[in-house]
Amino acid sequence: LTVNKANELYHIPVTTLRDHLSGRRGRKSSTFGRPQDIPLEQEAKLACCLSTLQKWGFGLTRLEVMEAVQSWVANNNIKTQFAENRPGEKWFSNFKARHNLS
Repeated sequence: LTVNKANELYHIPVTTLRDHLSGRRGRKSSTFGRPQDIPLEQEAKLACCLSTLQKWGFGLTRLEVMEAVQSWVANNNIKTQFAENRPGEKWFSNFKARHNLS
């Protein structure tokens, strides 16, 4: 597909198309906001452990999960923006949503 053909088909200005092809227009970030405090792969392991505990009948309360995360962050020397390395309510609700936990 040529630049002129794309312009005709999709009504995108030729200069915009050429800018994208030449790299003058940067890529948009695929994520928004600041980076997560706990890396995704480590957070996924934590979610897996919590769901296993729940299946075995040892579901943890919100406070117990937050205390477990606090000690886990401290033991693994992970730098976070949590106050005293303890996640807040908002982190907990977002964590549940990210990993489909109840």
